[in-house]
Amino acid sequence: MVLVAVSAGTGLASAAGRVPAAVLALVSGSVTALAVFFGSEKRSQTKYKESAAWFSLQDAAKNMLDFKLHDNQWLTSDAQQDVMDLRDKQARLIRRETSSDVIRTPRELTPSPPESQH
Repeated sequence: MVLVAVSAGTGLASAAGRVPAAVLALVSGSVTALAVFFGSEKRSQTKYKESAAWFSLQDAAKNMLDFKLHDNQWLTSDAQQDVMDLRDKQARLIRRETSSDVIRTPRELTPSPPESQH
């Protein structure tokens, strides 16, 4: 952008500098366009990951409402922790932390104890 401004100023200031200024503006504009073009795929992938994480959070909240809300045991024992986990996920998504662990709660990341065999 600075190159474009300098070349435009040079082109307007003197007749002798118009051709080099035009070439400089063309080159700097091309470089800027290429940089934006090549950076767009990475931004697109990042936005895709972010949207997938938000949909995962939405699904987790819906599943909680659909399947657990009517379970009195869950309401008295695990509901508060589950809602806190959802809020934690939401906060991490707002901070744009989109690793695969963002989608899972700390409880889900902790291995469950082995079941005893009878």
